[in-house]
Amino acid sequence: MAQKIKFKCWEIENKQMLWMDNLDLTVCNDYPDEYILLQFTGLTDVNDVEIYEGDLVMVESSLEDDQEEKPRLGKIAWTRLGLPSFRFLVFNKGNFEYPKTCHLSNFEVVGNLHQTPEFLNN
Repeated sequence: MAQKIKFKCWEIENKQMLWMDNLDLTVCNDYPDEYILLQFTGLTDVNDVEIYEGDLVMVESSLEDDQEEKPRLGKIAWTRLGLPSFRFLVFNKGNFEYPKTCHLSNFEVVGNLHQTPEFLNN
């Protein structure tokens, strides 16, 4: 089955998420100061919610300085290092870092960087 390429777009001024059914993709690319384009990863979480770039997720993981596997908040980010791909970064002490371990089957989307930034303050 072919991978479905989908996007959504954060409209900065009006603080609203626009789904690609509602806009032309070129609008987001032509006005980078007004829109942030977010790509679908091709994955869904434990509740069958689609996971997009910029999503905040909870997942069982451990860190270099904290070996205990426990639920941690993280974000989904796009990387162009080596092969273009998505990566998961854990929020730890005010910064995002690579987890030591991570159970991909346990991802749960809890928000995104744009609509629910308050998750990063807790």
